[in-house]
Amino acid sequence: MANLLNNPDKLKKARDELDKEVGQDRLVDEPDLPKPTSPLLDPDMASEDCVIGGYDVPKGTILLANAFTLHIDPTLWEDPDTFIPERFETEGGSLAHKFIAFGIGKKIMSWNKFGQPCSGIGVGSMIQCYDWKRVTDEKLDMTEGEGITMPMVVPIEAMCRPRPLLSKVLAQAEQ
Repeated sequence: MANLLNNPDKLKKARDELDKEVGQDRLVDEPDLPKPTSPLLDPDMASEDCVIGGYDVPKGTILLANAFTLHIDPTLWEDPDTFIPERFETEGGSLAHKFIAFGIGKKIMSWNKFGQPCSGIGVGSMIQCYDWKRVTDEKLDMTEGEGITMPMVVPIEAMCRPRPLLSKVLAQAEQ
């Protein structure tokens, strides 16, 4: 959301796409999402002695993979520090070798089936129901704080104005 607030053109594009594909009569839902985030993947354990990144890793070692570092790796992504959501739009291609938001291996299915839809529905609903903008013209500070969930040092502060869909959703909820 912070990236969208810092890039109003991307926020408008997302809102326009939601309005076109879903409309203003209902909330975005899982079937509406493309079927193609904590930075750390679920802990795993080395099943045998191995070498990772030049380090000897004995069998039984608990491993934590930082997906965030892969997603900003300049050897994988052009201009990795810039918010470019269009980079994930592929026509028949796959980004599986670059993008592992919810894990890899045998744990990927449960997180992909749960995490990605929940994230998409959450952000999509926020965009559908409200017009958003920053409180000031100054961009939000994206400096990362401490902790495994990568909180922002300065929390997001934004203004929102309800869009017509919100009244419809609230009226339906009361019935």
